[in-house]
Amino acid sequence: MTHFPQNPTASRGLAGHPITRAAFSQYLAATGSSGFAAPDAIARELWPRDLTAQRILTKADAAVQSTPTHPAIAGTSVADFFGNLPLSAASQLIAGGLTLSLDGQASITIPHRTGAPVVSPFVAEDAPIPIGRATTALTTLGPSKKAGLIVAFSRELAKRTAAEAVFRQILTEDAAASLDAAIFATTAATTAAPAGLLFGVTPGVGYPGGDHFAITQDIKALMAPYHAAGGGDIAFVTNPAMAASIALHFPQFAWPVLVSTQIPAGRLILLQQSAFVAGFGSMVEIDRTEEATLHMEDATPLELVSAAGTVADPTRSL
Repeated sequence: MTHFPQNPTASRGLAGHPITRAAFSQYLAATGSSGFAAPDAIARELWPRDLTAQRILTKADAAVQSTPTHPAIAGTSVADFFGNLPLSAASQLIAGGLTLSLDGQASITIPHRTGAPVVSPFVAEDAPIPIGRATTALTTLGPSKKAGLIVAFSRELAKRTAAEAVFRQILTEDAAASLDAAIFATTAATTAAPAGLLFGVTPGVGYPGGDHFAITQDIKALMAPYHAAGGGDIAFVTNPAMAASIALHFPQFAWPVLVSTQIPAGRLILLQQSAFVAGFGSMVEIDRTEEATLHMEDATPLELVSAAGTVADPTRSL
């Protein structure tokens, strides 16, 4: 059976996630449409049992509301948030892989196997037991990088019955697309962002034709090194068009296919899910303001006015 996890919000918990609720409370406080001035009071009124959302919201500066969260709950909340994003292949890897805390640590060194598993056969009573030699190496996780997201909403939205659902949907969709674009990138690490999973990976040449036989050859070529190294728990990651092609050509496909709109056409990725490790810090900060000038650019945002006097365009004043 072919697996195409749709990662629905309702089944994976983001419909009531503390971070989205805390952000929505800040939004309602900014619009003044809730009857409460303080975001934490809004959270208590709307979700009296969600103590985590209430703890995230604290007293803040009156001009630009900023809510640093309690460190004891932030690490879990952040990992849970990114591990439950809708329609995100990277989110599913985080949920199924190993999650570590980077709180208070610049980096973590993780040992891992570099060769195939050691095979130990059955032995007779009192017979010597063969000793295999497992080869290992070290991988460094960290340092933490800051993930930031700005979403602009109008006061009109707060007046709608479905305001929370729309707010949550837009916020999580933007976060999912941003996460996938970063995780499956081919770029090297910078001071601002970690390296993409595909950095340093030489792509294989696809088998020509694009038919059933060609797709079969491509899949076999991807799986060969994993089998040779004794790997398991594999999953494919690709774009919706190629995922549909796999489903049509192989209705009984045996391995999970994770779908991401951030994977370019013609790219099929194979990885070992259990080898995926993600680290999260404990800092969550939710800011809101009613008075700001924004550079409305999602690809290459700039300073509003550079040191050379260049003005970013287009800009909008709230």
